[in-house]
Amino acid sequence: AGKLIIEEKPFSLQKCIVEAVDIITPEVRRKGLDIALSVAEEMPDTVIGDQMRLRQVLINLIGNAVKFTEGGKVEVRVWDMSEIDVVH
Repeated sequence: AGKLIIEEKPFSLQKCIVEAVDIITPEVRRKGLDIALSVAEEMPDTVIGDQMRLRQVLINLIGNAVKFTEGGKVEVRVWDMSEIDVVH
């Protein structure tokens, strides 16, 4: 019914990712898992987009990974897809 409005504002990508991981960390610890985060060096710190929506997507993805992981660790890796050759 309503239109989805995507904001386009500068924000810290690193901070957004860390906030999402921090929100999930208590559940990670409760399950006895570890969590690892790595962000490629070439990733810009400041990006333009909808920080709140990105953070929610990250929380959902990381939360699902934690939910379906029985042991070991969950790894969150962020890299620039334009740097990767994809073979079709």
